[in-house]
Amino acid sequence: MEFIYKIETHAHTAESSPCSRLSAEQLIGAYAQAGYAGVVVTDHLRFGYTVFAKNRPDEQIHKFLAGYDAACAAGEKYGVKVYLGAELYFEQDPQKEFLVYGADSNFLRDSLPFLTGSLEHFYSFAVSRGVLVVHVHPYRYTDYPANPVFVDGAEVYNLHPGHRSRNELALDYAKKNHLIPLSGSDAHELHHVGRGGIRTAFIPTDVLELRDLIQCREYQLITGEEK
Repeated sequence: MEFIYKIETHAHTAESSPCSRLSAEQLIGAYAQAGYAGVVVTDHLRFGYTVFAKNRPDEQIHKFLAGYDAACAAGEKYGVKVYLGAELYFEQDPQKEFLVYGADSNFLRDSLPFLTGSLEHFYSFAVSRGVLVVHVHPYRYTDYPANPVFVDGAEVYNLHPGHRSRNELALDYAKKNHLIPLSGSDAHELHHVGRGGIRTAFIPTDVLELRDLIQCREYQLITGEEK
């Protein structure tokens, strides 16, 4: 099996993540130039940062999806497949963040009440909806990652050049707990693009096929030693 297609698993748009300096158009255009076949848009889903009204979930998710929607339009232009994802933060699990794969807009809308709670409660919900939960940069902000019982995978290579993510510890955490390993660029700026991700033998047609690919580990990690 030849793993010839590059897919970015962790990227942010300026439309939906205040910390990103790349519009969706710029982000997808840069990934097309870097030779990537697909990009998972994982904008931040967090109360007080990108979500502000607890009683208007449809309105909040509509605003949140602005980056993804713009990325899809850019994907059509540049020939890059765009997948919906998100990076979630739970108030009862500070200093930890989590990526989801296999989610649609309805799942993200229904996730909003969990953001003020804990990963443990959210994970049961995610399992019931068939969504994978991946602990992103588990050692960036803390020496104590999440209980591995409540995640499916871990980002063992976070290639953001501006953070000390301690990938060696993340890799050990994943191995010891038999978690799905992932790599991501965590792209917020142009020079972040194309540092990480996965190589696959085919381009998933949708988020469910992407989820299944990740769950079955049918890919190779991009470790930062290549562009």
